[in-house]
Amino acid sequence: MIQTANPASLALPSISIDANRPHADVPTEVEIDRPVPIVRWMFYAFIFSVPLLHTIDVGEDTRLPKIVGYLFVLAALLQPQICFRRFHVALWCFAGYIGVYALLGAFQPAVFQDEVLERLFSLIQLLVMAWIAYNLMGYAGVARGALVALVASGVMIAVLQVSGLAATDYGAGKQGASLRVSALGQNANLMAATLALALIALLSLASSSNRLALPMRYLIWSLLALLGLSIVLTGSRGGLVALLGGLLIFMLFGTTLQTRIRNCLIGSFVIAIAVLVCLQIEAARIRWEETFTSGDTAHRNQLFSAAWEMFEESPIIGWGPVQNMYELGWRVHYAGWVVEDQPWRDTHNLVLWILTQVGLLGAIPFFAGIWFCLGAAWRAREGDQGIFPLAMLVTLLIANQSGNWIHSKLQWLILAYILASGTSLVIKAARARVAVVPAPIAMPSPVSCS
Repeated sequence: MIQTANPASLALPSISIDANRPHADVPTEVEIDRPVPIVRWMFYAFIFSVPLLHTIDVGEDTRLPKIVGYLFVLAALLQPQICFRRFHVALWCFAGYIGVYALLGAFQPAVFQDEVLERLFSLIQLLVMAWIAYNLMGYAGVARGALVALVASGVMIAVLQVSGLAATDYGAGKQGASLRVSALGQNANLMAATLALALIALLSLASSSNRLALPMRYLIWSLLALLGLSIVLTGSRGGLVALLGGLLIFMLFGTTLQTRIRNCLIGSFVIAIAVLVCLQIEAARIRWEETFTSGDTAHRNQLFSAAWEMFEESPIIGWGPVQNMYELGWRVHYAGWVVEDQPWRDTHNLVLWILTQVGLLGAIPFFAGIWFCLGAAWRAREGDQGIFPLAMLVTLLIANQSGNWIHSKLQWLILAYILASGTSLVIKAARARVAVVPAPIAMPSPVSCS
């Protein structure tokens, strides 16, 4: 008689989930629908185009990223059940701000109506884009691909700038400013903050890969140095401070002491590169000396003072969309640095921009949305992205203290990434992946003959 092995012992290795871990029964990405390739790749192409190609016109003042963005939205319509699945509460808050904008805009003088409508349409587009991006980046693979696209775009900008292939002297004619270098005619301050976000994204990608080949490690260190050098070459003080803020978050937080030590070494390397280059480049050194010795802020102190006075005069509803820019331009015109063909001025500060534009009526929902983003970034520490959403949010918020990114596509993409990283479903899926361990392989019982 031939005794065969027990059929149960021949089964494939089972997957066991630790029931003691919370939310371990949440389905992972493998078990649910995924974005099709055309949606993913159009998303990556859009992210790549935003930092690199936003200065390129394709006719009638239409930027190339806008065309790519429209194609991306059309691709998203192929999978509405994924791309429009959830609408985060923070997005509802931002929608509330846009609603106040539209309400107040309806009562603006007729001379401003065309620009009010143009900017309103832009805000609605940005919100829809953030909605789609939020749903797509709920997938760990898509979020990683988005970071790769951002890093690739940032590295390309840095190469064009440092090599001189597409370098542009920014602010020529001002003391020390002729040596400030950007790329492709971009605003030096905006470019510096963009590269700071790309550098934090590069750190995120490097940290998520525990086992990197030695050549890849050398490449990452080289790219970190390249991005740091490029930021300093712009001569942007706000961009450099934003980078330092993000690096500080990266250095202070870590799951283990070994991780924190490693983060401190990497952060110190980037900071050392920035400081050494600042000391060697005349434009950067002069600007920092002026800041520390005479408190020079490139007239931002005058802008901030005038904008705050405007808020105090109309704290509830502000001065209205568009009109706030012209009112601010009129108030600071006495300084002699407002060009004649530009009667308006930007506040160069996101907080003051919102307060002077829509007052507390619109500021409350907008900054409530930022608060929800902060909460999501803090929760994301338990997920796949770790501390990096918080580091990128801090970088973005600091950049907005000397600039205004309200109409920046990159800002809304970063906010969508932060919200997706901190979504409970994403964190639960990450926990489930950690909890999945292979069970011991049962060996078949020996075959015996009797």
